[in-house]
Amino acid sequence: MSSFPNEDARGSETVSKCLHVIRIAEVQSQRSTLEWATEIGPWELLVEAARDSWGDAPLLLSLAVVAAGIRSKTERCPDAPDLLDRNRPLCRRVRFARLRAGVNSYWAAQLQAVQTSSDAALVLLTLFTWCTSGVILDNYERIEELLRMLDNTSWHWLNAAIHRCRALGRVVRANDLDLARLPEEVNIRMACLLAHRSVGEIRKAIYQSHIQDHWEEEPAAIIFAYQDALDADRIGRAKWSPKLDILRKCYGMGHVWGDPGRAIEPTRIPIKLAREIAGDPMLYPAFLVRLAQDRCRLQIATKAIPLADIAARDHWF
Repeated sequence: MSSFPNEDARGSETVSKCLHVIRIAEVQSQRSTLEWATEIGPWELLVEAARDSWGDAPLLLSLAVVAAGIRSKTERCPDAPDLLDRNRPLCRRVRFARLRAGVNSYWAAQLQAVQTSSDAALVLLTLFTWCTSGVILDNYERIEELLRMLDNTSWHWLNAAIHRCRALGRVVRANDLDLARLPEEVNIRMACLLAHRSVGEIRKAIYQSHIQDHWEEEPAAIIFAYQDALDADRIGRAKWSPKLDILRKCYGMGHVWGDPGRAIEPTRIPIKLAREIAGDPMLYPAFLVRLAQDRCRLQIATKAIPLADIAARDHWF
C-alpha cells in the first residue's frame, strides 16, 4: 500500500511533479534486477517521466549514460540515431551512441552538431564514459574546443559525472591511449579526463607531461597530484618514495582521499618518514598518520628492555 500524501494537499506544482515521478519509480522498482540489467525500458520510463517535468536535468543525463551500459544484444535503439534529437527518448539516444563507441564518423558528426553547453554536456559525458581512446584522439581538437567552452560550474559537473558514470557502468580503465598522438601542449581539462581513464605508465606519463606543473590551478587535477605524491602503488614497499610536501599541500587545500585499499604492514614504512609524518599529524591524511604512529611505536618497542633483564643487570635480587 503506497504511503504517498494526498495529491489534493500537495501545496505546489513541484510536489505534484515529484509524486508523479515517484509513482513511476515505485512501479518500475518491482521489476527484476535482470530486467534493469538487460532492458532499456525501465530506465526509459523513469527518465522520460522526469524529463516531462524538468527537461534534460544533469542527473537525468547521468542516469541515461549509465542505462546505456545494459547487457543486451537486441536493445540497439535504431529509432534514436541522433544523440541531440531531444524529441526522442534520452536513454534510447545514449544507448545507440554507446553501441558506436569506436565509430569515429558517428562521433565526429555528433561533436560538430554541438551548439550549446547543454549539448556539450550530453555529448562529452557519453563520449568520455563509453568511447575508445582512438575516437577521442581522432576528434581531439573539437573535444578540446568544447571543453574550453564550458564555464567552471559546467566543467566541474562534467568531470564528476564522468567519474561517477564510469564507476557505475563498471567501465574498465585501459592503456589503449597512443601518447604519441597527443599534442605537445594539452589543455588541463583534457589531461584530467585522459588520465582518469588510463592506468599505469600511461596515466603517469599524462600526469608528468600535462598536469604536474599546473595541478594547483585546476581543482580536478588535485587528485592526480595527490596520488603521484602518495606513490600509492609502492606504499609499504622498499622503493616507496612519497612527496610529503605535495601531500601536505593537497591536504591543506581541503582535499582528502582514503587509503590505498590494501593492507599495509607498518614495519615496511621507513622510520625516517614515519617520524616526519607523526611529528606533524595535522598536516597529513589520517590513514597515513596511523601508519606512521604504528611504525614509531614498533620502533620504540624493539628498543625496550624486559623488566627481568633490568633486574638482573642491576642486581635487584
